[in-house]
Amino acid sequence: MEKKLILILAAVFAVTAASAQKQHEINFYMGGEPSAFMSVENDAAFNYGLDLYSIYEPHTSISTDAPVLSLDYTYTFKSWLKAGLEFSHCSIYSATTYRLGNKPDVHRTTNVFALLPQAKFSIPSPEHFRLYGKVAAGLQYNAGDLIPGNGRVQFAYDIVPLGVQWGGHFIYGTAELCVGSVCMGGRIGIGINF
Repeated sequence: MEKKLILILAAVFAVTAASAQKQHEINFYMGGEPSAFMSVENDAAFNYGLDLYSIYEPHTSISTDAPVLSLDYTYTFKSWLKAGLEFSHCSIYSATTYRLGNKPDVHRTTNVFALLPQAKFSIPSPEHFRLYGKVAAGLQYNAGDLIPGNGRVQFAYDIVPLGVQWGGHFIYGTAELCVGSVCMGGRIGIGINF
């Protein structure tokens, strides 16, 4: 009798869980150009001229191990509104060399971490091709000294005017166009809904 009751309760739970709306979403993205890299690249002094003055100046090159890696979690409040957190990371490298003299080359690394609360807005769309937009704002921590600005902790934001999810309801592909202080361009990823 107890076994039958346990089996019945398990079956009711399984049917209820399967029919319930999936409210949690976890996405992993990679891609986009790190915005921090672009700001460092624009502010760096590149002296590659052939004049006499330039051979006495240090030469700095900036690189990154792009892409930006992002992980986000959202909870569904309404069919059109989800809210959650986004965590992103990228690394930026610089190498300063000297043409003359015996100064050693200087190599520096800055790791940039961002934690952003976010709101995701679903756009009415077909079941297996879902469109959305997203806004996120929070803080960015610069673990190094390559990023210009007023300190290691700075305001950060991420705006996705258009994102798309395709495929199943449990595992799906996702892609975003993004603009902001975290990532510029586009990114692609995979997500799960449960």
